[in-house]
Amino acid sequence: MIDLADTISTIERRRDFALARKKADRDLSTFTLSDACREVGESVPSMQRATVRGNPTILTVSRLALVLGVTLDWLLGGGDLHNVNWLPGEMIND
Repeated sequence: MIDLADTISTIERRRDFALARKKADRDLSTFTLSDACREVGESVPSMQRATVRGNPTILTVSRLALVLGVTLDWLLGGGDLHNVNWLPGEMIND
């Protein structure tokens, strides 16, 4: 059985990690979920609800993965946190 609270915690932790990596890679003082959403034309409120609402749909979490530029598998907890599975075209220095 899947523990929803644990899954949401994992998504939040990995969301924050991916945003921090993008911030560092781009040498920015800040890079938030709002910034990532604006880059790809995604709705900021809907992406914020991906973890805040407590029962996100797989479609919303998939969209969040695209906003972050990571694979859905990695965002949901697949693989090591520090070994991000970036989508093709993401220019992140590992």
